[in-house]
Amino acid sequence: MDACRSGATWGPCTMKPRTLGWFGVLAATIVSPVDAALPTYGDVELQARSNLLVNDNGWNLPPGSSFNSISASINADAQVAFRVQVVPDAGDPGLSRPGVWLGAHGVGGLVYTGDIDALIDNEACINAAGDVTFTISSTGSGNSLYLYDASAGSASAIGTLPVIPNSYGSPCLNAAGDIGFQANFSSGRAYAARIGATTQIYAGDANVMPGSPWTYLYTPSFNASGLIVAKVATSPDLFSAVEIRAFHSDGTSQRLLANQATDALSPYSKFDNSLALAGNGAIAVIATRVADNRRVVLRSDGAARVSLVTYLLPVTALFYGVLLLGEPLTWEELAGMVLILGGVALGSGAVRFARREPVAAPSP
Repeated sequence: MDACRSGATWGPCTMKPRTLGWFGVLAATIVSPVDAALPTYGDVELQARSNLLVNDNGWNLPPGSSFNSISASINADAQVAFRVQVVPDAGDPGLSRPGVWLGAHGVGGLVYTGDIDALIDNEACINAAGDVTFTISSTGSGNSLYLYDASAGSASAIGTLPVIPNSYGSPCLNAAGDIGFQANFSSGRAYAARIGATTQIYAGDANVMPGSPWTYLYTPSFNASGLIVAKVATSPDLFSAVEIRAFHSDGTSQRLLANQATDALSPYSKFDNSLALAGNGAIAVIATRVADNRRVVLRSDGAARVSLVTYLLPVTALFYGVLLLGEPLTWEELAGMVLILGGVALGSGAVRFARREPVAAPSP
């Protein structure tokens, strides 16, 4: 298996070219700045590889280590962090511990190993400084929030007073060191962030915060501005009426997208449970269209602008039909292409009409 860089109070991998195996995570050197034009990528680098002892000793991991079905986290400096489910105990290889791997450019290793039979039950998340958040579950129920401090070179459990959930979900930290997470209580869920020395609740479901309009809170994303964006449900069945909403530390929030059960004018029937959130507030989420039941990728700038790329599919199909299959091109099809391209240009803001400035009334 391979891994490559690529408020309220509640209780250089310098190696010869090789073929990478299954269950890997690939990353490449990003040489353009974040939030700029599309990045260019250089060489693919092998960061770590684990394997069975009967094969070889792996790469940048102790022999016999194993990871599977994980998502690596990468920062702008191409540092990679990921969880390793099985790290053989040094004293008894029949026993195992969980670990966190950190490195860049093919150099790295485990920066943390947990207790025997413990579990890292959330993905590791790395920030610009190389600090990493993760959770450890030692008993099988509940977990503790951990922070690896890159400057100190050590990891330790951290508190989130005055918010004390039964368990933490999807923790991630930003460049300031603030940590956003899903707080799971016996009664329900809340979104919160550890900002500085204290923790603030952003929102909670109706079971946690009576009067809340949210019946269920899905997987959150947290960004450099301390913003939490997530899919939330408002219907009693917890999934029919949903929306994508941005939550702020002061308790305010804004709807970014909604499905048709929430907004009759929406062209989308549902959204996937998690999304991507950029530092500038832009989001990317997968939705299902009502018209044809197709899944599409939407991009929103945090206000109302949504990607219109999928509307170009008929134009692309027509182009290839004429070019490759020799199909005739009719005037009706040309007219349709003009309408589609014009709509996309207007909807994306590529074409704008000049606005007339209001003329002041003459003074009496």
